[in-house]
Amino acid sequence: MEGDSAVQAIHGPELERLKAEGQPVPDDLKERIERTSATDYDRWLDARYAAARGHVDALIDPLETRRALRSHWEIATARGHREHLALETL
Repeated sequence: MEGDSAVQAIHGPELERLKAEGQPVPDDLKERIERTSATDYDRWLDARYAAARGHVDALIDPLETRRALRSHWEIATARGHREHLALETL
């Protein structure tokens, strides 16, 4: 999520209510919006940054996308297998 999207998701309803009532944005809300915007969302969106912190299970080479998706699809649609197969075992 980008910074502007995060601000809208977190503070959007309150901002809309203030706008509908014709009230100015209070200083404490402006401060909270600034803190939300200041967060480095662009860096967090980088796949390598997320993978280094355990937020994603795997990174694949873009050239391997078709093979990986086909393999995962075959596993997900396999019939007769009740046990859970972790994708990391591939």
